Amino acid sequence: MELALKNGDYVPDGKGEFLTLSGAEETLQRALIRLSVKQGALPGALGIGSRLHRLHTAPPAGRQGRASAWAAEARHDAEDIALRQVGLSQDGDALRLHVRLVSGNLSAEVLL
Repeated sequence: MELALKNGDYVPDGKGEFLTLSGAEETLQRALIRLSVKQGALPGALGIGSRLHRLHTAPPAGRQGRASAWAAEARHDAEDIALRQVGLSQDGDALRLHVRLVSGNLSAEVLL
């Protein structure tokens, strides 16, 4: 079991403890963390994370391909997670990456 996270904070259960996740919910949260964290940023867990934060330095013509590849790379050891959609858009200088993951009957979407 893993503690539930929302916006980087643990989620209280209203009883003085924190919500815990298990099964597909836990699996999805782990995958979302791997997508959101910069690769190599967690001491002691250097294999966790993605290179997605580097998309802004990629040539515009190759960004969508790199976004898909780097999202798949970040969840490489989570075979029970399906990567259903990777969308990339640009609004001025800001890049918006939308990733949809599925585990069992649950799905999660993240905007990075």
